[in-house]
Amino acid sequence: MKLSWKTIVLLCALLTTAGWSQQKLTLKDCIRIALKQNINIITSENLAEIADNNYLSSYSNILPSVSTSFDASRRTIGPRESIEFQPVGIDSAGNTIVQRVSVLQDKANLNSHSFSLSVSQNIFDGGGWWNRIRRGKASKNAAFHGMNAQI
Repeated sequence: MKLSWKTIVLLCALLTTAGWSQQKLTLKDCIRIALKQNINIITSENLAEIADNNYLSSYSNILPSVSTSFDASRRTIGPRESIEFQPVGIDSAGNTIVQRVSVLQDKANLNSHSFSLSVSQNIFDGGGWWNRIRRGKASKNAAFHGMNAQI
C-alpha cells in the first residue's frame, strides 16, 4: 500500500494537534474529578438528602393541621310570571274571598358566600409521633455515615 506524501503530513498534523489539546492533570485534580463523578458517592449524597428531608417531615405530625376554604356563587333568576291567589275581601258569611292574580316578578340576583376554617391537632397517639421522629433521626444519621464511608 502506497501512501502519498500529503497523506503522511496530514496524519502527522492531526495526531500532534490532538496531543496538544490535552490538558495535564495533577493527582489532586484527578482525585477531585473522580470523587465528583463517582456514581456511588452521588447516590449516597442523594440518599442522605432524602433522609434529612424525611427527618424534618417527621415533625409535621406534632404540628396542628389547618385548612381553609372560601366559596362564592351568584344565581340569577330571570323575570317570570306566576299565578297566585290573593284575598280581596270577606263575604257576608265571614269567608275570605280570593281572586286568582297573575304576578310579574323582576329579574333577581342571589349572591352566596361561605368561608370555613378547620384546625385539627392530634392529642395522643400512643407515642407514635415521637417514635417516627427517632426513626427519622436514626435514618438520617445512618445515611450520613454511609455517605462519609463512600468518600
